[in-house]
Amino acid sequence: MKIGSFVKLLVYIGVIVGIFSLGYRLLRNKHQKTSQKISLGCKVFSKVESIECFGKDVVSQGYKPLHISISNTTQRYLKFAQNDISLKTVPAEIVARSVYSSTAKRILGWGIACLFFPILFIPAIITSVSSYCANDALTNTFIAKSATDRIIAPGSHYDGIIFVPTDDYSNRFTIMLSDKDSSEKIACNVDMVCGFSHKLYKI
Repeated sequence: MKIGSFVKLLVYIGVIVGIFSLGYRLLRNKHQKTSQKISLGCKVFSKVESIECFGKDVVSQGYKPLHISISNTTQRYLKFAQNDISLKTVPAEIVARSVYSSTAKRILGWGIACLFFPILFIPAIITSVSSYCANDALTNTFIAKSATDRIIAPGSHYDGIIFVPTDDYSNRFTIMLSDKDSSEKIACNVDMVCGFSHKLYKI
């Protein structure tokens, strides 16, 4: 093969490689641009779902458990905070207390019984302590499943539950996320239909 032909062959190969490389970069950039989205899902729990999740019916106590699910497919670190939700929310500990087993009533009942039957003193202590421990465990369950302020990293998912007083609930509300680095606010407007919503937000 002549040197000139060999050089031409190398040039052709270089051009082809360059075209494929450019195409790959264009496709990658296009994919990155189209994937800059936030997936946000919301669901209001019914009485049955509340019992399945917490073992207690908080709906009848005047609270709506609202499950929030966020998938971050952007390249940004997004900050989620309960204070940035347009709905009024109540701390999980307060909601848990609304469905506590009444330790005071049990102590009073056993106390009266012990006046007439002193032998019941030990069962009374055991019952009261068990009730207190059950309430404490219930609070921990509510806290563990509730949404907390956090940073949602690129490519990650987060979900949690907030508690909204029934009288303050609205099917339309806004969850405001913010860029950790630039502090840019990203408004995610939610419109619930039949207690459910799922939407993609481009940024």
